[in-house]
Amino acid sequence: MKLNQHLKDWKQIVSCRFPHLSLPQVNGLATWSFGMVMTQSSSLTRVSHLIAKINTEQDNVIVSADRGLYADWLYKKIVELGWHPFLRINHQGHYRLAKSFSWQPLATVVPSTGMSWSGQVTCFKTNPIDSTLLARWDDGYTDPWLILTDLNPLDADIGCYGFRSWIECSYRDVKSDGWQWHKTRLRNPDPAEHHGLAMAVALLWMVTLGGEPEISSNEPLISDRFSSSQSTPTRQISCFLNGLLTVVAQLYAKRYPLGLNGQSISFGRLFPLPLSYFNDLAFSNSS
Repeated sequence: MKLNQHLKDWKQIVSCRFPHLSLPQVNGLATWSFGMVMTQSSSLTRVSHLIAKINTEQDNVIVSADRGLYADWLYKKIVELGWHPFLRINHQGHYRLAKSFSWQPLATVVPSTGMSWSGQVTCFKTNPIDSTLLARWDDGYTDPWLILTDLNPLDADIGCYGFRSWIECSYRDVKSDGWQWHKTRLRNPDPAEHHGLAMAVALLWMVTLGGEPEISSNEPLISDRFSSSQSTPTRQISCFLNGLLTVVAQLYAKRYPLGLNGQSISFGRLFPLPLSYFNDLAFSNSS
């Protein structure tokens, strides 16, 4: 049996044992716990290598990149590895439909908001590449999403690209807004792995703790922005920052308990969002 089948079985077990977790939380917990058991290590490098090996056994590994990173050689390299590129491109340039000789401006694929389209094309007159073009332009976005992939148009969901922007939030939390990773100046990968694991656990803790007040509130903070004309989140501070401030306040209370009764440190609990919220968040404005 392939490793990916063992991982799928383990995900089912984790999902049954932790029914309160959302699907992304189940996937994350199951994948990394499986990797640590199989490698008998908490090393990020070793676990990542195993996960990469497992991913090569699957047919749904999607590699996303923003507009500034697109290159034809990158697209081809991802395909060579057996993965699926999901590369965003600018709306300058031209494309032509499969079996057509007429070039059309990319800006005409979805000329206005509220439109979407997908199809097999040859993209770019210079360094042309045969691919599937996915296009979508939602309200509140400056530009449409134009995504090149090798997936069949019927099998490709442009919403997958929305999760790429979530990485940028974690960059801020790990670096200047949070754990100040950029100041470590570490060059040796071994201590960097240990730091990385500690930061990952601490990041999960802060987000879990910081999200509790919002989950327990009667105010539907997240859903409001999708039912109104707002294009920016109603949340004033991130769950990470809220969790960090909570821990700092609790540490202060333990040292100076007068008036705060020596409040103990909280660890929080994970709460899943409904799948409808999760799907909507994939299209939160990141243009």
